[in-house]
Amino acid sequence: MQAPEWGPCPNAMEWNRTRISIKNGFTLVELLVVIAIIGILIGLLLPAVQAAREAARRAQCANNLKQIGLAMQNHSNAYGSLPPGLPSASAKNWVTGGTKSGSYFQGPNWASNILAELEQRVMFDFLYTCMDQQWNACDDCDHVDWGELNVGRGTPVWYICPSADPMSPEIKVNTYNLEDLSKGNYAANWGKDDYMAFKDLSKAGTFGVVMLPGWQGLNQADNDPSGLGRWKMGLGQGNRFADITDGLSNTLCVSEVIGWDSAVDARGAWTSTAAGASIFMAFTGPNSTTNDKIPMCDQLIPASDIRHCTINQTDGNVWAAARSRHPGGVMASMVDGSTKFYNDSIDLSVWRTLSTRCAADVPPQ
Repeated sequence: MQAPEWGPCPNAMEWNRTRISIKNGFTLVELLVVIAIIGILIGLLLPAVQAAREAARRAQCANNLKQIGLAMQNHSNAYGSLPPGLPSASAKNWVTGGTKSGSYFQGPNWASNILAELEQRVMFDFLYTCMDQQWNACDDCDHVDWGELNVGRGTPVWYICPSADPMSPEIKVNTYNLEDLSKGNYAANWGKDDYMAFKDLSKAGTFGVVMLPGWQGLNQADNDPSGLGRWKMGLGQGNRFADITDGLSNTLCVSEVIGWDSAVDARGAWTSTAAGASIFMAFTGPNSTTNDKIPMCDQLIPASDIRHCTINQTDGNVWAAARSRHPGGVMASMVDGSTKFYNDSIDLSVWRTLSTRCAADVPPQ
């Protein structure tokens, strides 16, 4: 029987090459499956990464508020009181919070008054000296150039919440007439009603307008030279801890605001004491969908934005809510220096109770 004829053995090198080629190859289906798996993993991980970043930003925001609270404590130790919300010698003590008109003889607001305690001594000394030569800290000293120093063109780092992107328009400097409005994110508690809440102890917050001694004798119309002087700082004339009878841990001190990229909207302007600039009211809740009513409002803000506002420049019937970029609520410091996160869903009556300093309306524990 004749043996079958076998073909020649394949070349060993060619066999190995073929085998290697088959082993390392991917089909189109396999490639698409791998890409889909990677996409799913990214989709799962991205929210977690974003949440972790926001948690870190919120922690830094809490630290900022802690530093501001500590500055308040040190200021009280040094001068015997918290800084005034606004030291004033104006005949109309609501003028900054309610009209577009300038006001006479007003000192630095609370945020400017604690600059030394926030390690901004040079800026504080500038304001201290400026009071000898200008009538108002805001409207005068915040846009006067003294060498390279201009208070209104920069925001201290402690006044910027990292959740509000420092490169975003809400932190930039806007010029309104001659006034520079560098913006930040922290605002003091003005009480549970409108700008005039400080006049009613059942509504008053931790801060308010403080009428400086001797203001009645000043010539309001002519910028009387007697209105010049460091006495307008109002040091030692703010509320004392003993005045906060509802309890230091039960009373809001400072919370948050967010600005708008407009020179005609004052919200976030840290040197100003207009509603929504460096002060908030608990008339509405945190991140309220109710419009702020303020004297400097950009009326071109879309109605869909929570910063949509109405304008009032005739009286002190203005208010602005505490607002933040944190999902679901705002950070706040209490007068005792502690910091807390308050949800947007907080009962409005509780929020208002937390805003009063001596109304005997301690919130439920």
